[in-house]
Amino acid sequence: SLLRECAKNDQGAKQGSYCAEAADIFKWVTLDIFGKVTFNYNFGCTDSLSTTPLAHSLNYTLEDSNTRCKAANLLNPAYQLYWLPTKRNRDYKHHSQNVQGLLREICQQRAQEIDNQKNVPDDHTNLPKKDDLLTILLKSKIESQGAKRDDTHDELVKMLLTLFFAGYDTSSVL
Repeated sequence: SLLRECAKNDQGAKQGSYCAEAADIFKWVTLDIFGKVTFNYNFGCTDSLSTTPLAHSLNYTLEDSNTRCKAANLLNPAYQLYWLPTKRNRDYKHHSQNVQGLLREICQQRAQEIDNQKNVPDDHTNLPKKDDLLTILLKSKIESQGAKRDDTHDELVKMLLTLFFAGYDTSSVL
């Protein structure tokens, strides 16, 4: 579907119109690659050639954070005090909760899959081995914490968000 969109854009450009922004396509591809490599999750942006609700929430939190960090906004309380009851803060909280909720859910599901695989001998499992970053981090966390395990995964969710914010915007525009 991505190649069809590119062909449509090429054809539209010849006729003087443009169907989709190349920057949007790069962002969709980057998001899908990030999801697959980081936690074996398909955001579905390149399947639908549109911004999915989760992708919209990720983009919103990233763009809002960038806006709040601009020099002109650093001393403006409307941008820096997240607890003020403004529309911007409510929207940010909504989108941030969407993203964190999904990441927490993915972490919990993956931890359950890891626990289930530990109870089955290696030669009897038909489950595909996952070698994404989340699985590696969770296995390490489970081994290091043992019985004192923290199943909220808050630290891991924050680490994944940091990784996403650090690489997504720069990777999608290269």
